[in-house]
Amino acid sequence: MRHRSQIAALGLALMAVGILSRPTVMAQNAAPPSLKEQLEAQYKLSKVHANGSVDAGTVLVVQLAGIQGEPQGDFAIAPAVFKDGLLKPPSGKSNFGAAIFQATARPGSDTSGHEFRPLPVGDKVYVSKLDVNLKYDRVVFVIYECGACNGVDQSSEYKAAVSFQFAKGYLASASVPDVEDTIAKVFAIDTGSAQGEVPPPAEPRAQQAPQPELSVQPAPAQPVGAAPLTNDDIIKLTQVKLGNDVIIGKIRSSTCAFDTSADALIKLKQAGVSDTVLQAMIAGGGAPPTSIAGQPPSSVAGGPLPTAYGYYVVADGQPLSVKTVPISVVAGLRFQDSLIAVDGVAGEPNIRVRSSLPTFIIYQQSIDIQNIHFSSLTFVSSMHAYEFNMLNTKPEFFPGYYGRNYNERIPISLWRPQSDITFTTEPIEGKSGMFRLTPTGPLQPGRYVSYFSQNIHPNGTIFATKEKAPAQALYFEVVGGNR
Repeated sequence: MRHRSQIAALGLALMAVGILSRPTVMAQNAAPPSLKEQLEAQYKLSKVHANGSVDAGTVLVVQLAGIQGEPQGDFAIAPAVFKDGLLKPPSGKSNFGAAIFQATARPGSDTSGHEFRPLPVGDKVYVSKLDVNLKYDRVVFVIYECGACNGVDQSSEYKAAVSFQFAKGYLASASVPDVEDTIAKVFAIDTGSAQGEVPPPAEPRAQQAPQPELSVQPAPAQPVGAAPLTNDDIIKLTQVKLGNDVIIGKIRSSTCAFDTSADALIKLKQAGVSDTVLQAMIAGGGAPPTSIAGQPPSSVAGGPLPTAYGYYVVADGQPLSVKTVPISVVAGLRFQDSLIAVDGVAGEPNIRVRSSLPTFIIYQQSIDIQNIHFSSLTFVSSMHAYEFNMLNTKPEFFPGYYGRNYNERIPISLWRPQSDITFTTEPIEGKSGMFRLTPTGPLQPGRYVSYFSQNIHPNGTIFATKEKAPAQALYFEVVGGNR
């Protein structure tokens, strides 16, 4: 009996061990977080209440024109579609939009009138809904305009939606950083606004044009003796799931010693570093060019010269490398396989100079310096469809030819060349392809662009083109009048 009771006791003990250990086994076999859960961890959702109050989450900044805002009271939202690097505005109210987004509308709202407004580049928004559809390979954002961020009252706020369309079967095995890279082309995370906090009200905006920031703060200084940022540092930052914007911000504010050889880039990619971060590493670090104290040309005439091809602005007697930005092309009308379009630069300039007489250095192989232009910029928020009427099509035939109404307003949201600025061009002796450029007179505060004449058209010019890779331009802002 004693032997039998011992066996029974042992059996009960084993059962107890099995029961107690089961949660541990289940935890070990738990499914990894879904793509939707990982994206929601990066883009914290905001809750918009019927009374207009907001439980704020992540604040995003619009990067591309084409998002069509609708009044908060509309029940359905027709989404803009981002596919193959292009953002296409919504063509109208669709069953797709109504089926997915009806639940996000505020109760008691009125759907009559259907007033629309394009959300300009630079607008700040909240994410109120995020949907991942693996079957159709799309990620959908529903956004609400952040009135406190943009300087508009609550009655002026709009909502919108963007559908990110991926290739068939892509999302089933896609890495989260690569999906975030695609999203970042349309929505950048506003690192200046803490999650869960409504930013302080901005100055009221006029005519949707981004307002120049006339008070430029100096870049944060590197600690004395701080070690330069390396490839291993980037891998560590990636492995702890820091966002692209955080890592790129660290790169831009640090002295860097990156290895960007082919083998090193392969190793970084295998470690999960995103393409956006890799591009920032290739571009290099150092003090960011968003806060540059330009000096008059006399103070830099005998200063050091750059040793690598590129574009430079001279600050404190030193040539600082600056990056060009893509020239954006916005199609007003589509006819067969051609676009009737306008072009310009979008968003905020990545170079700000305090001098009214800035000095630039261009160092390029086989450059035609006579073909370069400097122009002041003007903001174009939208144009009528008839302004693109190169074929002189009559109004009644417009919908049949172009799929648009004659008087329809088309969102542009581009800064376009307004008037040419005269610069002196000085070849630098002993440096083939290197030129120093300085304006012949003081520049007024405002935005400017430097470009080759075949790459961009002045304001008031429309042109026909095919889809093509974007050209580059030097986009900068003068924020002071120091001589």
